[in-house]
Amino acid sequence: MSDYAPPPDHQRLYLEVQYLGTHFQGWQMQAQGERTVQAVLHEAIQKFAEAHPPVACGRTDTGVHAENMPVHIDVKGLRLPISKLKRALNAHLPADVSVLKAELAPQGFHARFSCQWRAYRYDLLLSEDRLPLYETRALRVSHALNLEQMQQAATLLVGEHDFRAFATQEERQTRRIIYDCHLIRSGVHLSIHIRGESFLRHQIRAIIGTLLLIGSGKMPPADLEALLQGKDRAEAGPNVKPHGLHFLGAGY
Repeated sequence: MSDYAPPPDHQRLYLEVQYLGTHFQGWQMQAQGERTVQAVLHEAIQKFAEAHPPVACGRTDTGVHAENMPVHIDVKGLRLPISKLKRALNAHLPADVSVLKAELAPQGFHARFSCQWRAYRYDLLLSEDRLPLYETRALRVSHALNLEQMQQAATLLVGEHDFRAFATQEERQTRRIIYDCHLIRSGVHLSIHIRGESFLRHQIRAIIGTLLLIGSGKMPPADLEALLQGKDRAEAGPNVKPHGLHFLGAGY
């Protein structure tokens, strides 16, 4: 592991954070002061120490949720025992974000650069009827889907490929590794799980949009293989809405 040391006279804290993304403009602080997870977490920690902005394992977009987001924060002059920090932070955080764990980070740890893989889940509802209890966190699909063909296509995503056709306004190199992609259905609930080394901007939402085209019979699964050769973004499916996407966790 590379040694990502905190600034002099600072401690690096490790946090695990859960949030409901519905009323956040994503993770990252915005120039106009929009409500973001990074901003509210930074405001809370500054009540107990001088603190640099929190660094997350990944940056979620507006409306995307996180079940367990690893975060590090470099602080100076922490004014309470670390054992009491989680409870203290949660007392100053809004109801839609919570610190699940707070402790000293391991030596050399960096929430983003030390990460080996990231896992996401996209939730869908297979129902003609509105389901108000679930629709704020899942995309409803009212027509039939061929789940066998969707799983066949999902399997093709595993491995290292050029995901240019699934990226939005991406200037970085577009080759990425996906370790696993599979579907799980329980009644009307369908979840698509994806775990990879790292992801491009909107990559997962474009993948889900493409799988839905395949499941709807509008694209044969074999066409996905051609998309993985770095095709143009217009050749793949649309980005699905963000509210069904959940960051699940990361591996170090």
